[in-house]
Amino acid sequence: MTTYIEQLKRTSFAGVLRTLGALVIVAGLCSHLLQGWSAWGDLSRLYVLLGVTAAFAITGFAVSGLLREQKGARVFVSLALVAVVASLTTLGGLLEEIISWTQPSTGGVWQVDGLALQAYAPGQLGVMFATALFTLMPVTWMAFRVLARPQVKQLSLLFALCSLLICIPARESWPLGLTILISLALPAYYAVRAGKSHIVFATLEGRFALLSLFFPALVMLARLFWLYEADALLSWMLLTISFIGIHLLRLQAMTIAVYRPVLSAVGLAVFTGVAMTTVSLLDPLLAGELMLPLAGLLMGFACFWSGMLHPRVKSGFELLASLCMAIAVMLNLLFNDAWLAVGAGVFIGLLISLCGRRWVNLPVTVVGAGVVLASVISQLPELGRYIDFTHWITLGVLGMSLLGVAVYVEKRQIGSVNATHDDAA
Repeated sequence: MTTYIEQLKRTSFAGVLRTLGALVIVAGLCSHLLQGWSAWGDLSRLYVLLGVTAAFAITGFAVSGLLREQKGARVFVSLALVAVVASLTTLGGLLEEIISWTQPSTGGVWQVDGLALQAYAPGQLGVMFATALFTLMPVTWMAFRVLARPQVKQLSLLFALCSLLICIPARESWPLGLTILISLALPAYYAVRAGKSHIVFATLEGRFALLSLFFPALVMLARLFWLYEADALLSWMLLTISFIGIHLLRLQAMTIAVYRPVLSAVGLAVFTGVAMTTVSLLDPLLAGELMLPLAGLLMGFACFWSGMLHPRVKSGFELLASLCMAIAVMLNLLFNDAWLAVGAGVFIGLLISLCGRRWVNLPVTVVGAGVVLASVISQLPELGRYIDFTHWITLGVLGMSLLGVAVYVEKRQIGSVNATHDDAA
């Protein structure tokens, strides 16, 4: 009963509106950043974002203090954190017009563009930095104080450090790679160390606070890979938001059962658009051997999503999802004999097997095992050339495999003995 009540709270109509409103605002901020990359010199873009950041924070505290509505207040405070990253992204673009990283034959150096610097009046840059500093610092502190108060100091400092890395004026050289690595490694290390030791991160707000630490890295990655594909990225975001909205409406307990098939059909059509834009965005980044498995994963998710709320046909849709992924893997193995295709097939097969075990659906588990077996068998002739039982690598792999099987068998035997003792008791 408790689980059902919690689900109702998570999927209340007000919760749906809050989620959709927040996602639409995030899409608006991304649109403001992505459209018109060549117009970084416009200071008004920065001041608009700073004003939006302050407005989110003030609105959050007003909703909390005047209306006593804490959930809405936390949403506005969370949006303020997103706006902080957007503001610093714009500030980084302004700095890049003045300072840039070049790579002459003697090595990379920072250079100042005198003409770009003269475009600003004396003191204008100082006012800009002071305004950004005195706006973003208190907003960051207050936001983490609301979301994860016991860890406000650590979260604020780490978020500020990762966000300031966006301002480093380099996009296509090793400084950018280093900043992205740092902005990923530091939050990951903190999340692993603090995520399990502090109870505040067991709440939804605490998890969002941890997730927000990765926002700067996500912005830098998007700027690196999809700088000139703003329209496609925005289309993907809007379609994804639409799909999330349909999914949340479909989860509503108040939704009349007759509407759910309609919502499922509309959601499936929208997700088709999401899948197409996803493939389009990832096509330049992924090897050709991974495109068919990716399409299979997306089709499998669509099938699973279509039947997840229909108990009578849920198991059938789960099997259909696994078959879609299996067919994609088989076609990929047929047209590509590279090891990357085999690795993708083994990964998807293991994923299908794990899902089948979680869903308690034996046919799905069998399909997953078949995909793994087929992927391995497809490369047996090639693999046989490297098998030498007198070589230490072959013996090491064989020994590790036997040890792994022994651990699994031992675990199964212990579980069987424990179950027998429980039945006897």
